[in-house]
Amino acid sequence: MAKGLRSEMGYGWGQITHSGQCWKAVILYQSLGNKTFSTIVLKRASQRSEKGAIRRCRQNRQKTVLPPPVRLVIMNNNKKANAAATDQVTETKGTIVNPTANATRTGHTTADDIARNLTLVRDEIADTTAKINEQQVAELASLLSQPGRIFVAGAGRSGLVLRMAGMRLMHLGLTVHIAGDTTTPAISAGDLLLVASGSGTTSGVVKAAETAAKAGARIAAFTTNADSPLAALSDALVIIPAAQKTDHGSNVSRQYSGSLFEQVLFIATEAVFQSLWDKADEPAEQLWLRHANLE
Repeated sequence: MAKGLRSEMGYGWGQITHSGQCWKAVILYQSLGNKTFSTIVLKRASQRSEKGAIRRCRQNRQKTVLPPPVRLVIMNNNKKANAAATDQVTETKGTIVNPTANATRTGHTTADDIARNLTLVRDEIADTTAKINEQQVAELASLLSQPGRIFVAGAGRSGLVLRMAGMRLMHLGLTVHIAGDTTTPAISAGDLLLVASGSGTTSGVVKAAETAAKAGARIAAFTTNADSPLAALSDALVIIPAAQKTDHGSNVSRQYSGSLFEQVLFIATEAVFQSLWDKADEPAEQLWLRHANLE
């Protein structure tokens, strides 16, 4: 890929000429520089046109783009027929080109691309981690070290990070359960619920916290939002100053969605584990004896 060219994916609609007729189209496209690939034609337009120009579509990142390969689907008299020759779909004056097997690839990734983005990710993690309030993390670690079982609840990538944290806590000899697993018992008074949600509003996570609070359990949470419902339910709260996953226009991070929150969440939970291990006075060989032997 030429230096400086960006690959974007989007969703739009317009018109296209196919077999000498004008059709309304929903266009799923991937652009590289000034070229755009992939079209789905839904139904014939009311007006015929000899040229049938494609309207320039605004990118909408909120829409889901279907995975390749994309077929041309024609609606004619309420019946669908898959066009055998997708390569007939062309727009000579616009940016639609003949779809090919390689049409949806984004181009060659260079070592410079990787180096630039490694620096980006590393610097964002370092900057955000440095802004975490260490006292908040210490208070959360103190709750984890108190007697009682630990329950872990999270959704998506944040949930995966907490599962890794739960594994490390198990290595320390703590009793850890993952919310939602079939063998997880009921939480009760004296237990601790460890949760994470960037927005602090993730419905399943907030519901778990509400259930834990009603049962008399303590709640330790990671979030970006100090004013969120999850924060209000927490006994120990760590604020990670990262962008929320729906904050696409944020200047906090150039990374996609909630990536920075999830990355720093991992760093924070690793720091908690390391601190608890420092106090445990157990060698790594002892922790290893607790490592899973059924895999």
